[in-house]
Amino acid sequence: MTRPSHNIDLLLLEKGEELILEIGFEKFSIRGVCKKAGVNLGMFHYYFKTKEHFVSVLFEHLFKKFVAVQEEVILKHTKSIDKLKALLFVRAKLGEQNKQIAFLFMKEIFTSGLSKLMRKHQEKELNFFISLIKQCKEEGDISKDLSVQHIIPILIAPLNFSIVFDMAMFTGVDNNGKYIKNENYDFNKYTKKLIDIILRGLK
Repeated sequence: MTRPSHNIDLLLLEKGEELILEIGFEKFSIRGVCKKAGVNLGMFHYYFKTKEHFVSVLFEHLFKKFVAVQEEVILKHTKSIDKLKALLFVRAKLGEQNKQIAFLFMKEIFTSGLSKLMRKHQEKELNFFISLIKQCKEEGDISKDLSVQHIIPILIAPLNFSIVFDMAMFTGVDNNGKYIKNENYDFNKYTKKLIDIILRGLK
């Protein structure tokens, strides 16, 4: 007979996310997440069996949360070009709001056994982008002369928040070599303008 959950599995995932962000995947331990969640080791093993299984489920959980937000935004639009704009913006926004998680994802691709899981989700996202791009080409909003292979990096690379958005926050460097912060910086306006510039270049 299956034991009642009482949301213990969700509690472990929530505390696991907090712990991984605090100490990283390499230092993460089952005992650590159980202590943080106030759950004994037996219950952890009942739901997740191993550390590797738990981390896999956790990353899957985080990806699904991000995908759900993207899908909700896209459904508000009918034209393919508007869906593409919305998708690009919400991806950038999620990155800006969840910098720690995004940096962790990028790091774990190269330093842990999560690369297969990451690739699986990247392939899903890539296929969705490709479908939208093809629809935009058919509707005349993206040039038919451009290949999808060239369009994808042109769309995604400039929106990598780690460099572009941090640079946009500053207007220059003072005489002491310190960055001068742009007090008028508005993430939403800047990002939407950048997306418009990118898409105009693809038409």
